[in-house]
Amino acid sequence: MAERCCPCNGVTSRCIRCVCVKEGCQCSSCRAGKGGTCHNRPNQGTQNAVSPLPSPSSSTATCANTLVTDSTDSSNPSLTSVPSAAPSLSPSPLSYPHSMVSSPDSGNTVGGHYLEPSEVDSMIHQAYGSSLCPPLSSPSDPEWSTRWKAITQLSGRHYDLPRNSCGRRYVSLLTAEIQDLTRGTFPSERALLFSSVILQRDRTIKKGQDILRTLNRRMDLWELNNHDSLVQEAIRCDRPFQTRRRPKNHDEHTKRVFSRLMLLGKIRAAMRWLTNRSKGSVLSPNDQVPSTTNSTTTSISVLEALKQKHPQPHPPHSFSLLQPSSLPLLEDVDVTGAHVGNVAHRIQGSAGPTGCDSSHWQDILLRFGSHSARLRDAVAGLTRHLANSLVEWDSVQALLANRLIALDKCPGIRPIGVGETLRRIMGKTVCMLTRDNAESVCGVSQLCAGLQSGIEGAIHTARDMFSDDDTGMLVMDAKNAFNSINRLSLLWNVRVLWPRASRYIFNTYRGWSSLILKGCNETIYSREGVIQGDPLSMFVYAIGTIPLIQKLSNTSGLTQLWYADDSSALGNLSVLRSWLDKLIEIGPLFGYFPEPKKSSLIVHEHLTDQARHIFRDSNIAVVTSCRFLGGIIGDSSSQERFVSMKTEQWESYVRMLTLVASDHPQEAYIALTKSLQNEWLYLQRVTPNCGHLFQSVEDSLSSVFIPALIGKRERIEFAQTVNKYDRRFKCTKRDLLLSAQFVYLIGREKIKKGSHKGQFVEVVKRKLPLETITAVSM
Repeated sequence: MAERCCPCNGVTSRCIRCVCVKEGCQCSSCRAGKGGTCHNRPNQGTQNAVSPLPSPSSSTATCANTLVTDSTDSSNPSLTSVPSAAPSLSPSPLSYPHSMVSSPDSGNTVGGHYLEPSEVDSMIHQAYGSSLCPPLSSPSDPEWSTRWKAITQLSGRHYDLPRNSCGRRYVSLLTAEIQDLTRGTFPSERALLFSSVILQRDRTIKKGQDILRTLNRRMDLWELNNHDSLVQEAIRCDRPFQTRRRPKNHDEHTKRVFSRLMLLGKIRAAMRWLTNRSKGSVLSPNDQVPSTTNSTTTSISVLEALKQKHPQPHPPHSFSLLQPSSLPLLEDVDVTGAHVGNVAHRIQGSAGPTGCDSSHWQDILLRFGSHSARLRDAVAGLTRHLANSLVEWDSVQALLANRLIALDKCPGIRPIGVGETLRRIMGKTVCMLTRDNAESVCGVSQLCAGLQSGIEGAIHTARDMFSDDDTGMLVMDAKNAFNSINRLSLLWNVRVLWPRASRYIFNTYRGWSSLILKGCNETIYSREGVIQGDPLSMFVYAIGTIPLIQKLSNTSGLTQLWYADDSSALGNLSVLRSWLDKLIEIGPLFGYFPEPKKSSLIVHEHLTDQARHIFRDSNIAVVTSCRFLGGIIGDSSSQERFVSMKTEQWESYVRMLTLVASDHPQEAYIALTKSLQNEWLYLQRVTPNCGHLFQSVEDSLSSVFIPALIGKRERIEFAQTVNKYDRRFKCTKRDLLLSAQFVYLIGREKIKKGSHKGQFVEVVKRKLPLETITAVSM
């Protein structure tokens, strides 16, 4: 028998000095230690499936497959895939805090281990045939990197592109730059810099002819390669825009901005502007925010808080990695200019680091005829390049950078990374073409993957199950979830479960993305998790949590409902406590850190004392009602208070729309029917017996809004509006009191009896396979 390669013994031992490991191949020249198990020996047992894909043909597992095998859990079926040969390994660029590697498994009862850097590199090579980008590597072209960094600190005040020969010339030049980026001729800094320096607004140049002459002069300089002079001019022209203007709060300004946003098609943004209910004001780097550490609250700067929100990378744990016998085939994503055009019609959002927002990209992709068609084809080519091949990080580093903003959560902050609009268009295109695969994998396990009306189905499911007197509902929150989930585990599990989009995701997350904070010279890096603001972040997070959900689903008598990082479970109290203990134990292995202090246990009144006893040491609040996915679960009195609070808000919003209706009637009408009305319709669909609580909204519509809209003073009922005044109201006429009585029943029957996507309630409650679901939109 062969000589032992190292003194490994015990079921979790690892042969790390074995010749086979060093050569990246299957163990063949060494034997196991006294414990009878060598970590580098392939598991000869039959593995089970982890996804609804068919069973694979027999194949020999490679060394990298063995490295991620978890001998303590074999409840997942194997996947259809084709084994790939282990390539030669390059020196690992990874480094982790010493504490994560020296004694990572203290107190761990699930088995497995944190992977060493060499194991991680072998795993990534096996999955993608390449390695991760070394952190903070030097740029391939320092000159372009320096120019780009200077432009990212500008305010982003640009001229609107004229729709004439000057605009067509601009689109043609930008098309050539994107084609050069796809070919690898120049780094992405050059293509992004082009738009910023050409369109930079000069406060002293306002006439149309002067603007045309300025834009043509700048494009001449660009073609002559006078890039430094263009950067210098852009910095000079931007200085007057750096000072913040005082906000204008008078009514006329509010009306003008509302009308402008509506005419741009930004209905939701217009309503949020009018009602002053944005998700939080944007904080500057030097603002102070509260920070709690060990029950002690102190004030720190926003910059320090943002650094805390983007933690150091951690090595993946073998328990968090799926265990396929071989990897699925990598299927190319065929992206065309038509796909890019479809996404461009719906793209919204502000500008990334270099200042070009969604409106600008909509113009150049859709409104310049054949020039726009060639630009769409160029963007499609770049998207194919990122989705179907491995791209050097240096060539797209600027394209993947984000403008970091801190939103005030009162208390705390929410970091949002606003990516370049070009990147968002490409991400949405890949998502549009591959999301069906992600939806089929996540099913009803993770609702944030886009299951149609899945949120409504989850609320109906929770309400049905909570009606049982012995059932409680545990609603959990996680700490800094999107920025904390283990990125390396994500990359591996995405490769297994979502192979069509895996190369695009790997290209965008193989390195540390720059997070640029305006007004601050210090750059923060996204090193772990996914970036909030990336169009694919919700889908990637959904795929990444599927293994965790599967590990937690073994408990009998329990039903889980997940939407992104918001997890919930329904069952009797003892089962819920077991589920909570398991989540707290294994969640951190995936990068999911539950926060009991921000979580709630919903129980019936007669179970309150028992619940407090069972969860006495958990810091979880025991309540009789709680908000859940935009609705409310709990007793009827709490439900009425919640709906009454919402109707008071909607009544005030209707009166705000009334102030606009006299000057901008069309915009006010569209805002009501396309935005505000849908908010209370959603609440009516998920809340029973709430129609009588909408009387105040009905009165404000009939007595205030509609008379102002059509120039009448008397109260006008909806039916009168339709029959007497204007037929244009007919398509959206709704009596709120009557509709609330039927909307809930109709929506529930669609979800429950099969005209909705898959009898959602029965699928979740009985844990049926996703194949029973038939797609029908509500």
